[in-house]
Amino acid sequence: MGDLFLNIFLVAKFIFILLLFIALVLSIIYLAKKISRVV
Repeated sequence: MGDLFLNIFLVAKFIFILLLFIALVLSIIYLAKKISRVV
């Protein structure tokens, strides 16, 4: 049972990091578009 909980925790952590990375990439793209529009 402990192993199952550990696996769920690792998967949840991986998904959280993945979502954080996607959000970061999207915000960088958004800012780049905003800056390029001004220039």
